[in-house]
Parts: sequence; C-alpha cells; structure tokens
Amino acid sequence: MLIEDSSTQLRAEAQFQAAYARFLTDDHFREWILNPSAPEDADRGFSRATIRRLRTMNPDRVELFAQCLFGNRIAAIEEAFPLTVKVMGPAVLSLVRALDAVDIATDTRKYPEAIRFADFVLNGGAAEARDLPSLVIGLLRYELIFLNLRVRPQFPEWPDSVMHSAEDLRRALDAEEDIRLVLNRNHALVSVDIDVELLRELGPQKIRLPGTKTGVMILLHRGENGVVHEERLNPASAAAILMIEEAQTFRNLVSAYKAWLGASKAGFENEIKKLCVNLSTCGALGFERAVSVPREGSRSVGLAK
Repeated sequence: MLIEDSSTQLRAEAQFQAAYARFLTDDHFREWILNPSAPEDADRGFSRATIRRLRTMNPDRVELFAQCLFGNRIAAIEEAFPLTVKVMGPAVLSLVRALDAVDIATDTRKYPEAIRFADFVLNGGAAEARDLPSLVIGLLRYELIFLNLRVRPQFPEWPDSVMHSAEDLRRALDAEEDIRLVLNRNHALVSVDIDVELLRELGPQKIRLPGTKTGVMILLHRGENGVVHEERLNPASAAAILMIEEAQTFRNLVSAYKAWLGASKAGFENEIKKLCVNLSTCGALGFERAVSVPREGSRSVGLAK
C-alpha cells in the first residue's frame, strides 16, 4: 500500500511540474488557469488538484517569474546565435511567441531552447519564419551547425591510430608514401551568403546584410580543447576537402582532384599537399601510415551538412 501511495504521489507531482512549466510559458493557459470563472475540469489533461494548486499561487509573482523566464530564453538564443539575432532584431521576440503558440517550452535550459528555436525557424514553422530573407536563414543554419559542433560532438573524434603531426605528414607526402587521410569527425563544410567576419564587426546601429556574390565556403572543425575553429576556403580547397572522405588515400585524392579539374594543371599536386599540411596544422586532418585498404568501421564520418 505504501508503494502504491508513493507512486500515486509521484505521478501527481510529475503532472503538476508539467502543468507548472506550461503555466509559465503559455500565456493563454495561464490566463485560463487564473480566470476564477473557468471550470476546474480535466479537459486540458490536468487534474482538479493540479489546477487548484496552480490557482493558489500569487499571480503577480507568477507573472514576474514568467517574464524573467522569457527573457532568459531570449538571452539563450542570443548567446547561441549572436549574428542571427543581430540581423533579426525585434523579429526574434515575435518568432519565440509564434513558437510558443504551437509548441510550449517545457525544457528551458539554454542550449535545448536555442536549438528548438532554430529548428522551428529553419523548418518554416510560422509565417514570420517563412518571410525571413534566405540570407538570414543561411546565417542561422551556419550558427546552428557551429553550436552543434560545440555542444553535441561525436566521440571519439579520431580513430586511435591516427597521427596528428603536420611535420610528419609533410615528410610522408614528400616521400610519396600512400598514406590514408582522416578528417576530424567533428567537422562541417558550410556555405554562407553573408560576410560573417564583417557582420561580427558591425555595431547594432549599422546592421545590414553584407551579402556576397558567390557565397563563402567555411570549414568548421572542433578542436580537442572543445573550441570550434573556422577556416575560410576558396572553391578549389572546398572541393578537395569534400573529396577526402571518398578518396581516403592521398593518391586517390590526387586522382579524384585531377578528374574534377577535367584537364592537367601543372603543380596542382603540390597545392593539394600544401592544403593537407595546412589542415593538419589547424587540427582538422590526421593521417595513417602505410594503409592501402582501410579497416572496416574506421572510416571518418563528418557531420551532416
């Protein structure tokens, strides 16, 4: 009997906590609860005891706490996506309200809330989101990938046998060893149509969309210390990086790159060597020696792009 009573109390408390979370984030639900003439029925999925318990709370304190919670959620979104929020301006508030109208926030921790907001906007969850310029959508997608690399990394980042010495890589390439190239699992190639470097420098009073004619390719990769680094790439370097995972060995990479060029170009192999060494120096690329056939399950897998 004691076990049954305890289980009943736990279920009742869990229902109250769910109702309380909604009470703080759903304005319409809060108005309905605080309306003394509203019936104490369970048509909204909550018991009479839960509704009565909510009604005993001080409405002024509840309203103040609700406003603070909303402000904290906006601050979390701004911290996660500073450039997007800078460009969106006041539209962020209306987008969060639109999100609350279709999906009430029950987990208001910083990063889950920011990611929930980004998913809502990127999936066109409201008219306000669908009306955003494509440049803004692309910018938010870039910052979401950046955030995911930081807070949702893949482990282990490298196979155990991977070497990280740029100098050793340079010597192996100069000796024409058939080495296997391995990209950091926590990486992504992102194309943005906004000059993010310029946007970071602009003050709030000078906000504009510094678009580019051809877009910018950026390699994002998470370092071993958890910091996400970014490298601005030209189209040729971006193409070579995309080929690394399919080619796997340096010799295959050279062959694939040559086929992509469609014509012989003097010195392009040295350019690829230099790119690989630079990627190794910045921590985005490692290598394995004398591996002509990759081991099963050891292939590097990048984040979804």
